Amino acid sequence: MRAALLVPVALLAACRGGRAGDTFVWHDTVPAGRQVTIHNLNGPVRVRAATGPEVEVRAVKHYKGFRPQRVRFITTSGRQGVVVCAMWGRGGECSEDEYRARTSLWPRILSLRSEVQVEFTVAVPPGVRVNAQTTNGSVRVDGVAAPVKASTVNGSIRVATSAGPVTASAVNGSIVARVDSFAAAGPMTLTTVNGSVTAELPPELDATLDMQTVNGRVDADFPVTVTGSVSSRRLHGTVGSGGRAIKLETVNGRVAVRRGA
Repeated sequence: MRAALLVPVALLAACRGGRAGDTFVWHDTVPAGRQVTIHNLNGPVRVRAATGPEVEVRAVKHYKGFRPQRVRFITTSGRQGVVVCAMWGRGGECSEDEYRARTSLWPRILSLRSEVQVEFTVAVPPGVRVNAQTTNGSVRVDGVAAPVKASTVNGSIRVATSAGPVTASAVNGSIVARVDSFAAAGPMTLTTVNGSVTAELPPELDATLDMQTVNGRVDADFPVTVTGSVSSRRLHGTVGSGGRAIKLETVNGRVAVRRGA
């Protein structure tokens, strides 16, 4: 595994009118079928297709003021692949399944330090799985060719992959996932609390759909053989010959399944 680089950047950033701090860069070869996991606490995660055979992870700190919170980056190996974490303060946990970036509110309350946002940009070659997670920020995954996992608490999620499935979860934000084909077995689950959920799926689809909302409507472009009662807020049934479980759920928002091109 190649060493990461931490490159100082002196220019002012256009991001939220703040400054750009250090830039963290890591790159190495990750075999197809393995996974790249990104953990972030405060800031967006952007994933795109790589132009070469290596995975590249680039993270830029954005902040206001002159005494930003301390943020460091950890790169480690997990059972499924490589893990990169943005860590606030001292201590914490960085693994595929556990992420705790210990940060204290007291320096901010006392105006001793300014808040830092970390913006991740990740490039992955075909076949490398993606697991992109943040707490406060959006997640964008575009043009990849492997299954994707994505999650955030405050922010939206947009995923486009030519080889799904996709698993995505949010609390305050909408989810849109486009899957051109399914390369791996397993369910597809998109869930949020406040926001709409939309899945664009292959035109030739065999699946079991479970779609529901509390305050909103459900809508499916595919012919569905309905199981149970019919409701404008819930739809359960099979498309084609059934099989793969696809679950779309929200509390406040619309739920839709669209037929892809």
